[in-house]
Amino acid sequence: MMDNKRGVSVWISYVMLTALVVSIGFFVLKWSRDTTEDTVQDIVERGDALTLCGATNIDIKDLCQNTQTLNMDVTNTNDIKVEGLWVRMFDIYDRPQTSSRNTTILPQKTKNDLKIIKQGIIKDAVIMPLIYKDGKKVICESRKTTFENIVICS
Repeated sequence: MMDNKRGVSVWISYVMLTALVVSIGFFVLKWSRDTTEDTVQDIVERGDALTLCGATNIDIKDLCQNTQTLNMDVTNTNDIKVEGLWVRMFDIYDRPQTSSRNTTILPQKTKNDLKIIKQGIIKDAVIMPLIYKDGKKVICESRKTTFENIVICS
């Protein structure tokens, strides 16, 4: 009789071990599926942003600075509305600054005497158009314009 009881407990442990392995496998499968869906969604959003940025372009003229602002004329030369500018600057001591300016520039239109707030004297600046896609801000770094040795406004 004792051998039969010992045999039942071994079968119960096999069933419990199998149930544990199946439940762990289920959680790993769910986690990997969620991670894959998030990654695919991120790749799709980045691709959409690159496509939109490819149809965006700005032309900057008359860039100069005073002690508080960068001054420029900005023309939107493509067919997508630019919602703002993102500026990465380096002062004469190579300290970085960033600034953004929300301004709507319609396609084929120019904003004259646009001012971007800064501090000190800027040596270099990288200016990128900013657009919105589905309520999310997209900085078009692929469409950046770089300026070196920015002059003082007269």
